[in-house]
Amino acid sequence: MTEIVLMSDPKVAAVPVRECGERLVDVRRDSRLLVDERKWQDSAGAFAHLREGALDRLHKAQAQLPPGMRLLFVEGYRPPSQARSHRDILGTALTAAGLVNYPTEWWHWSYGDRYWALQTGAAVARYGPMVLD
Repeated sequence: MTEIVLMSDPKVAAVPVRECGERLVDVRRDSRLLVDERKWQDSAGAFAHLREGALDRLHKAQAQLPPGMRLLFVEGYRPPSQARSHRDILGTALTAAGLVNYPTEWWHWSYGDRYWALQTGAAVARYGPMVLD
């Protein structure tokens, strides 16, 4: 089994970088991907930028999908200080509201499910699996 290494692990920060200089490209100018611009607006449009090589790989991945399926691009580049501070603000607000974070996925928060119960010490989960009618 592969060891799970968190992005915040010092081993990750210890990996050297040799910047290749590959440019950032605006994903909105390439209609091959669906782009969700509703949620992630910023004045510079930074969310819509990826390194050219990453975008090429997304195009290759999309070409492997069955007909009728497309990737939805939500967010790419996040300035490091903009991203960290927003995560901290979000984490503080969600924790204060009673949600718990799944630590290997900063975006994954739970309330009322089994993971929430385990993390909060609740005797039972409030919510079980449901089927959408």
